[in-house]
Amino acid sequence: SSEILLSMDTQTGVTINTNAFIADNLVVEGNLVVNGTVTKQAIAFDCYNSQNNKTLTVKTTVIYDVIRYNSGHFTLNSTTGIVTFNTPMIAQVTFRISTGSDGGETRGYTAYINGISGSKVFMYNRNPWNADQTGTATIIKQFQTGDVIEIICERTVGTYPIITVAEACGLTIVGL
Repeated sequence: SSEILLSMDTQTGVTINTNAFIADNLVVEGNLVVNGTVTKQAIAFDCYNSQNNKTLTVKTTVIYDVIRYNSGHFTLNSTTGIVTFNTPMIAQVTFRISTGSDGGETRGYTAYINGISGSKVFMYNRNPWNADQTGTATIIKQFQTGDVIEIICERTVGTYPIITVAEACGLTIVGL
């Protein structure tokens, strides 16, 4: 942990005389002069699914189970695929989902962030026997500690199982 020395001058504003690490927020009214290095920690999370997930139900949660990057502000339950915020923040959330079919008439899917209006994507394939398709959505929202991100996939047309394709579904969260 670094010591941060602040000095105030009515002409020049606040001066920081050290190498400082700013974890989340620094608010300065007036001028800011830095002698040294100021670093802001990246607040980000990125994960994907490592295996096909096949379900016979009409609706399923995408199971993300591999973390590529975690700044420590998030927790992934790799059994449920649900990500929890450990810190309040404004964040940009982007998900990508790729679905497939093992045959049969399954043409349409929708995917969305559970509980967040306006995050739906629709996927439709004219050829029901080759129903591979991908959808992506991005939202920006204020999140609180304990809020969760759960990506839901629903079959909208057809009767065959939902399959989320291995290593083709991703979730990225960036704190702004």
